[in-house]
Amino acid sequence: MHPERRLGLELVLVVLVSLAVLVPGITRYSLVDPWETHYGEVARMMLQEHDLVHLDWPQDGEGFRSKPVLTFWMMAAGMKAVGLAADGGYSGEMEHDARTMVAIRLPFILSGVLGLVLVWWMLAALVSRRVAWLSLLVIGSTPFFCLIARQGIPDMPLCATVMGAIAMFIMAMEDDRLASRRAVWTMLGVCGGIVVVQALYYAVYFALRPNIALRVFPNPAIFFPTFMGVMLALLASPIWYWVGVALTGPARVLVFPIVWAFGGGWPETARVAETLCRMKPLTTMRQVYMLWAWALLGVSILAKGPPGVTVVVGVALFYVTLLWRWRDLYEGAFELKRGVLLMVVIFLPWHLGMWLKEGVRFIDEYLFTHILNRAAADPDKSLGTFEYYTSQIGHGMWLWAALLPPAIAATLLRAQTATREGRVRFTIGLWAISGVAVFCLVQTKFHHYILPVVPAFGILIAFFLDDVIARRDRLHPLWAVLGIGIVLLVTRDLMWEPDRWIELFTFRYDRPWPTGEPWSIDPSDGFLALGIVASVALAAAAMWRRAGIIALAAAALAICTWALQVYMPIAGEHWGMRDAIHEYYEQRTIYGEKLVYFGAGEVYDDWDAAGTTWTFETFIPDDLPIGQPMTLTVQLNKPNDERVMEQSLALACTVTHIGDHSVTVTLSPDERRKLDPWIARGKAKGERGRPPIRAVDADRLIAWQLYWRGENFWSGEEIYAWLPEMKTAFTKTDNVDFLKYLNDHTRTPLGRRYFLITEAGRATSVRSMLPTQRAKDSFEVIDTTSNKFTLVAFTL
Repeated sequence: MHPERRLGLELVLVVLVSLAVLVPGITRYSLVDPWETHYGEVARMMLQEHDLVHLDWPQDGEGFRSKPVLTFWMMAAGMKAVGLAADGGYSGEMEHDARTMVAIRLPFILSGVLGLVLVWWMLAALVSRRVAWLSLLVIGSTPFFCLIARQGIPDMPLCATVMGAIAMFIMAMEDDRLASRRAVWTMLGVCGGIVVVQALYYAVYFALRPNIALRVFPNPAIFFPTFMGVMLALLASPIWYWVGVALTGPARVLVFPIVWAFGGGWPETARVAETLCRMKPLTTMRQVYMLWAWALLGVSILAKGPPGVTVVVGVALFYVTLLWRWRDLYEGAFELKRGVLLMVVIFLPWHLGMWLKEGVRFIDEYLFTHILNRAAADPDKSLGTFEYYTSQIGHGMWLWAALLPPAIAATLLRAQTATREGRVRFTIGLWAISGVAVFCLVQTKFHHYILPVVPAFGILIAFFLDDVIARRDRLHPLWAVLGIGIVLLVTRDLMWEPDRWIELFTFRYDRPWPTGEPWSIDPSDGFLALGIVASVALAAAAMWRRAGIIALAAAALAICTWALQVYMPIAGEHWGMRDAIHEYYEQRTIYGEKLVYFGAGEVYDDWDAAGTTWTFETFIPDDLPIGQPMTLTVQLNKPNDERVMEQSLALACTVTHIGDHSVTVTLSPDERRKLDPWIARGKAKGERGRPPIRAVDADRLIAWQLYWRGENFWSGEEIYAWLPEMKTAFTKTDNVDFLKYLNDHTRTPLGRRYFLITEAGRATSVRSMLPTQRAKDSFEVIDTTSNKFTLVAFTL
């Protein structure tokens, strides 16, 4: 059937069904530490600094060089879309409502839906609608896929781009019709738009922020748009023609020994060199689909570096080798030249920009430590090859893992390359083989690394189910018995260790499930019931074809729904600290606001027309009343030496209005007049330095012997802000800095309440270290919602 048959309405239905499964409930549980909050804070810093190029993590000058930028663009876009974190956000904004979870997670769900849609479309166009819908069912209901789709981590964009690139690769191999103008210009418009938007941003960015660590290019503001424009222009075959002419000479020298070895002479060498260097005009759908694949690979590098490219290139190499498509490769059917140019112009500019901003340290950490060293060595000692991921596939696919053995057997028997359906099935099998090989050979292993292979397994299972429905095959009782055994073994594992699901996408695998008091959470009954349902469904599939498939679908959807709507709200509460820090913002007392200006011109900007009222944004605590006295501390620092204070004023004021997340205070005329000399000076001289610091003066939150990143994100970096009194993150176990802070009453005024968050096991031990008897007597545990993190409070 024709690839361009009308699938529009069904594609809309695919999107709606996917969203209906994946979106509901994403606000019901905390962001999971450390990755969602770590990446979320880097994205929030992007909005605070108005910088979409330089990734940063300010605490202890650590910086951020471990991941490429797409994850943070997605999160920043999500926050921008829901109205969060403008200029970094107000005090407590990340905790204010459920928009935070929507902003962080929804972009990743959308990327997962994109992957599902592209795979569905390819299968519907080349095989059948039934196989397409069965694939959507299997992939979308697999716990491994649907759980990670709702996590703000790079793995779902990586998986989605791999799904899309392989779908486009298969379409290219099966469709060599003439391309319509709309198809060509749509592809060029989307890909070119991505490049042009980046080019314009880099031009403005480096013009306004010329400070760089490396002077490699004369003027980055000119280099980036020029470089990207030239790369885009080279995609056009008439422009590439002259490059090809220039390359033909060197190419002749390089290929001559090979041609000579096969008995050719100089004429054959010239013909080979010309063929290798030329670029055909864009005229066929094969070329269009291949360029979509290359573009998606460029995006995959921005998502998580080279793994996606490695998997897809592995599939292509297997395909060319096993189907003997070397002539197609030689004649340009895979669009290597144009494709590599497109891929490079998509992913390289950000890497160059980050390199210019960070210098050699970016190369050392990003390329060597986090890419090459992780591939060649395992700092986490995750020993093993293929057997490492067998348990993750079993726990992550559960019911569908039970059908993997017959699905693989059916693929080996029926992936005949003489038919289009057979070739598609064959290529999906290559995807599974290539992906498993890549991630097993990579020495560093985390449970979620194998995720890009799960869709391939899901499609192979869908093909097998289609065979069963069409009576080309059946689920033999022996396969059913083996499958039931797999289901029951996985059920036993999940009943005894329910944390195995959440460990599919967390950093450490030694953090306990909340089985003890006061939580006593035991989901084993749910796992047992689902295991029984899955086993019955497998038995039914062995006896009845269509009814059995319906039973399998119902069981899979039950597992998926339970995982998303029951399991994750329970687990997420204990693998995140949102509830504890929310309690801090609800209970803290607000004393006013501290304003630090760097030059009197900034005072003039803020106060010349302000009158006697001042409004600041903040999370509103439970007991803030109208009429509460407050203090505006206004500090004037030197514009050319920001750490030197010239003067400071304490202005008494009173709360006169409380908004949803704002407090308005009113000063008396006498208090307001204290600012007049500064305002007059600012009007006359206009001195200005860095942007002003505006910090809510409130009971402080201390992060003690804790570095899980959630404390940074949920507080909007209030535990490591510019003001000395707001540097309250103490990770060292010797407690020297911690005790120094508590005893320095210029930073910790007596009589105030201090909140402290730490890991649950050490929370009460801090009491004996407190420097005053009042602090020890007032010590109390405030929140133990999570079995990982505890919030306590005391008054100095």
